Amino acid sequence: MSKPRYSGAMPIRQASSPLPVFFTDERVEEKALLRTVHRLPKGAWVLFRHYGMKKRERRALFARLRKIARRRGVRIVIAGPEPRRFADADGWHLSGWRGPTPRRAAPFSVSAHQMADLNAAKRSGAAMVFISPVCATRSHKDVRGLGPIAYQRMAKRAEALGMLPLPLGGMNAAQARMMKAAGYGAIDSFIEKPSRRLAHPRPLP
Repeated sequence: MSKPRYSGAMPIRQASSPLPVFFTDERVEEKALLRTVHRLPKGAWVLFRHYGMKKRERRALFARLRKIARRRGVRIVIAGPEPRRFADADGWHLSGWRGPTPRRAAPFSVSAHQMADLNAAKRSGAAMVFISPVCATRSHKDVRGLGPIAYQRMAKRAEALGMLPLPLGGMNAAQARMMKAAGYGAIDSFIEKPSRRLAHPRPLP
């Protein structure tokens, strides 16, 4: 089996501490969002979503977070189907993308909720894939978690396809270490006092 291509394509730290990826969510109050990014350790990543905002407001918030991220040594990745509008992002998360990769916009990551999604992720040219939801999560109460066994099965398949798998959904650093994951994505575990506004579920990324 050939070596997964992500090992030379993405700046992932293969260390004992899993890479933290903070998924932003527009139901989190802006002050809490900014405080969270201020507290992220050097080398962490922010995956900026906020799909429901108006384009100008979304761009302005992204610029504020990017400024904080640059000072903290944190990478910031933009999510959505039109990444070329954010040329100053450190990477892309093509949420729900099923078509050809946009020109000059190599994807940073995509999401996968079932085994069949991994083939679509491979076709998109993704270097990383967030497998979700692995555990029960407060933000998606009605969605059943995959569990560690199903996650490991999908993770092995993702690696065989040359992508780096990362767990998402009810995750924290301790759980990621137990699963021997190189990193993890989360919302609540990064926020000091999770906003009650997260009680209303939205589609998974």
